Amino acid sequence: MTNQQTRQDTSQETRWDILSWDSNFFGVCVARIYATNLDQDKLAELIHGLKRRSVRLVYWNPSSIPNYDLADFGGVLVDEKTVYCIKPRQTEKTLTSFRNSFPIKLCSPDVERLGIACGKFSRFNIDPNITDEQFKNLYRTWIIRSVSKELALEVLGINDKKQLAGLITLGRKGTRGDIGLVGVGEDFRGNRYGEHLVNAAIHWFSDQGFEEVQVVTQGANNPACHLYEKCGFFKESKTPYYHFWL
Repeated sequence: MTNQQTRQDTSQETRWDILSWDSNFFGVCVARIYATNLDQDKLAELIHGLKRRSVRLVYWNPSSIPNYDLADFGGVLVDEKTVYCIKPRQTEKTLTSFRNSFPIKLCSPDVERLGIACGKFSRFNIDPNITDEQFKNLYRTWIIRSVSKELALEVLGINDKKQLAGLITLGRKGTRGDIGLVGVGEDFRGNRYGEHLVNAAIHWFSDQGFEEVQVVTQGANNPACHLYEKCGFFKESKTPYYHFWL
């Protein structure tokens, strides 16, 4: 989700921010470390400094798994951030029909339920220090702000017998189109609705002039990884993601 950030350190070796949105949401001071390569001494110094500033939770997404034990600093591996990418103009002719997809304009219990289901494999659901209520409220907020176009350019849905069967949120990251949340209701799985929604998203981004589309998912989310690969995406990167509770 989009964060309001308070920059505290801009040096290349120790870049970090206080994340005001996350801090307000979780009720504790939350920071993110942006430096992707830190040796043990530098990380220890940085974590100690953040703790002195009353930071309670720290996010870190290094370029690879460090060769030292992050548990010594309160670090827990909560995700393997996996980025997939596709060039829609090269795949347009292979897209399946998307005639049944439609823009979602109003938030309903079905929309909120699907939004929460999208986070099943997320680091916020994996982290045992984050309560189930906090996790659900986070994804409920995410989908509500997406449907209102605060966090998304568009949200597409698909119906089955007048029920919302699935949805997908579409946004922008830099020059790329960005797929955010993708979810299909349990009662509607096995109908290729996930594939249908992803292909509809690719076509939508192509119509909007995007030359590349990306989606970030969790390495442990095998169904999602399989879906994106089936739809022609290639894996661009896979990196560890840690939470530190101080």
